[in-house]
Amino acid sequence: MPANTGYGGGVYRRHITLAGEPEAVEAELEDDFHRFGLRLVHDGTRVVRLDARAARYPWTTCPESTRALRIVEGTALSPRCTDLARHTDPKAQCTHLFDLAGLAVAHAARRGRWLRYRVSVPDRERQHTVARLEASDPDVPDLTFELEAARITGPAPFVGQSVVGGHFLRFCRERLDPAWLEPAFVLWRACAISWGRAFDVGGAPGADRFASMAAGNCFSFQPGVVERAKRQADTVLDFTDRPEALLPGKP
Repeated sequence: MPANTGYGGGVYRRHITLAGEPEAVEAELEDDFHRFGLRLVHDGTRVVRLDARAARYPWTTCPESTRALRIVEGTALSPRCTDLARHTDPKAQCTHLFDLAGLAVAHAARRGRWLRYRVSVPDRERQHTVARLEASDPDVPDLTFELEAARITGPAPFVGQSVVGGHFLRFCRERLDPAWLEPAFVLWRACAISWGRAFDVGGAPGADRFASMAAGNCFSFQPGVVERAKRQADTVLDFTDRPEALLPGKP
């Protein structure tokens, strides 16, 4: 993938909002490369209906994943945002919509009202950066990761964990207090996605150019889909100096 010659001195930002209603959750996610949303309707015990929407996305096939996500209808509510992976293969879904659905399911299980996550990951300098997550709810802990390349160097108990690969999720499920699992999950994903700023991700006409390194990793890179996934033009934005532009109109 060609390098982004403008990388350095900027900031990757990702905001997520979760708005709880008596029997529904409205959820939205936006960062440099994506904007997705969904409405989850539940009966207090299970997901009754899930309607997802794609507003800004990298590949022409991404909106098709909104239909694939309906497979989670009927699943039990759980306060752990990672439990949704027990019901379907996350790699067959849009990564970001699936994450958002897991967060919405957990928010519904907790009977949560309003929550906004704000994540910032400055461009790496000599492989080093400090990623931060802030939560609007005082009962949800803020979190910071110090990073050298993909390795977390602080704080404990995350030292030595990698933000690349699935081992981090196993670590979270097995070792973390439940209160820390969701913030860690949100920050982990953002740290991995932030690397996209280092590359000219809009320079390839089709997803098949990256099939050798990303095959099967998400909906648009599944066999039968990746071959027809074409690049959407002008979908990469920079929120370095304008975090207020993420999910505008939300508190």
